[in-house]
Amino acid sequence: ESGSTGEQPQQQQQSPVSVAASSAILLGAVIGLLEVLFVCLGAKGALGLWGVTSGASGDMYMPALDFLRVRAFGAPVQVLMLTLQGVFRGLQDARTPLQCSLASNFLNILLAPVLIFWAGWGVKGAAAAIVIAQALPTLYLLHALSKRVQLQLTSKETLVQLTKLAGPSVWLMIRSLGSTWTYAFATATVARAGAMHAAAHQVCFQLWMATTLTADAVAVAVQSLLARSIAQGDVPSSRRLVERCLTVGVGMGLIMALAVGTFRHALARIFTTDPFVLSLIASVMPMLVITQPINALAFVADGALFGVGGFKFASVSMAMAALPSLALIAYGSSQVDHAALVFVWLGLGLLMSVRAVSILAAYLLKRGPFRELSLPSDMGDRGNGKRGWVLSWGQSRLKLL
Repeated sequence: ESGSTGEQPQQQQQSPVSVAASSAILLGAVIGLLEVLFVCLGAKGALGLWGVTSGASGDMYMPALDFLRVRAFGAPVQVLMLTLQGVFRGLQDARTPLQCSLASNFLNILLAPVLIFWAGWGVKGAAAAIVIAQALPTLYLLHALSKRVQLQLTSKETLVQLTKLAGPSVWLMIRSLGSTWTYAFATATVARAGAMHAAAHQVCFQLWMATTLTADAVAVAVQSLLARSIAQGDVPSSRRLVERCLTVGVGMGLIMALAVGTFRHALARIFTTDPFVLSLIASVMPMLVITQPINALAFVADGALFGVGGFKFASVSMAMAALPSLALIAYGSSQVDHAALVFVWLGLGLLMSVRAVSILAAYLLKRGPFRELSLPSDMGDRGNGKRGWVLSWGQSRLKLL
């Protein structure tokens, strides 16, 4: 049997993998359809959360509503694309989803001007371009996966596995809602401060996410490798993996902080030349620089947390981080001019800081989902109190250096 499979490395894999992939795809399709229903029924309310209303934001309201409604019908495609990317990463294949992501971005760049200007669809064309650009790579991912895994969308085993996935998925949705609500509240706060504040905030937010998402590559790697290492029962290797990835993540964050700090003026002028908007961006640029290593640490820590199956813990930690962040952003809504934007970004920085510290503390103490990474020697360290685990952590840092 081994000889026959050796000649066909891409042959369909065993049933447990097939069932897991099938149930993930089925769950993604269901969530995508629910998103269509939610957005179509609540599009106006959703825009209100971002501070876009028919009264105060009349010029923006109808284009935003048109974009959101067209984009809503692409929700199942987007969710399926993300789900399939996760399946491929679980199969230790990061190249295929990367190629499809690049293809999707390239198609979007080609289609957007055609549909917006040549076809005359305006913002609807921008939304349609995104949907089409995501649909084609998604079809390719499904085709490629079907060659490697026998998809069983309607089998009894798939439906049973679907119920098992529902629990972690609900916790992850709660976690996503916590971060999304915080970002939405921040955007709504600056939108009420004025168009200039909203423009400055969007420039800063795009720079913030573009730089910190570089750590997502490390987060994906640690999640996949850690899950496999734990399944093999190799706790020492699992701990070394987490610590090295955390170190790499912080290093990447420091490099990004240096890059953003060095080129901050040039980066801002890529998006705008308005003097007042530039002054608003300059007022929050120090926070963008300072939070780079914090954000990278939070992303990588999230990856380690998902690798040990800490989905409930992720939701709780996000709620803990969101509450003080929302309070600080709400205080910023009472400020004027630059201070309003500064407090909003202090709130976003606090969100990432509390998120990173809560997960890192659980790892250092080997509490919650990180109990799986405990060694017998850890019990002796705990007996010595804080000094024990601090000494153990310091020794592991010296070994890495």
